[in-house]
Amino acid sequence: MPEYRDQRGQRDNRGDTININQITKYIKFNKSAIKFNVFENENFIQPFTIPQRTEDPNAALLDTSGSKMGTSKNILRYAEGEIVELPVTLEKFIDLNCFFTFGVKSDNTFIYSIIYAHDPGFRLLDGGDIERFLTDFKMNLLDTVTNTKEKVVGKATVLKDVNADNYNTKEVVLFMSSHLSRNILLLDLNENKLTMHKEFDHSIESIVIVYSGKHYFPIANLMGEDIENNSCQLMIKHFS
Repeated sequence: MPEYRDQRGQRDNRGDTININQITKYIKFNKSAIKFNVFENENFIQPFTIPQRTEDPNAALLDTSGSKMGTSKNILRYAEGEIVELPVTLEKFIDLNCFFTFGVKSDNTFIYSIIYAHDPGFRLLDGGDIERFLTDFKMNLLDTVTNTKEKVVGKATVLKDVNADNYNTKEVVLFMSSHLSRNILLLDLNENKLTMHKEFDHSIESIVIVYSGKHYFPIANLMGEDIENNSCQLMIKHFS
């Protein structure tokens, strides 16, 4: 690999992996090297007194067309294919700088939310790849239900509902929890309640699906990390 040197003759590691410390170092260096002459305009100067918020940003529920549908502060604004801001009420349980939600495809927001929260790679797909992924996921579910030697609660119901793309029934959620080795928490922000269809298992990871307005939303992490089980326990205690 060729060696590069900067204007001062020092080695430039442009071929090496960049880490956070290096980024921070160069940002600080560049900030200190830049000089600005700022001409202040009193109309745009931030006052020392911080004005009080007069309107809750989470107060309005908007559908995809932008029409107003409700006034609960916990209602999320759904927009397909866009990152959606989580309500500030959840900051008691998760870091809102790291966690977000997303407007998954509107034709079946529940199963898309399950997959989005479970598999970080799903977020990178688009178009026909999303449909193919869901088809493979569905076929895998049906194959597992049919051939597993383990007991499946409501097996006939699971097969019928999955075939009908009806994934949010109790029996299907129970099976997916076992199939994915995940606790599945369903947080209904319309009613401010949380549902789990089986006892919380501390030995496996968890996903949280939010129901708000008429849509389901996945809670996801920017780095693809899981929600800590301790945070899930706090949610269960608070909303149950």
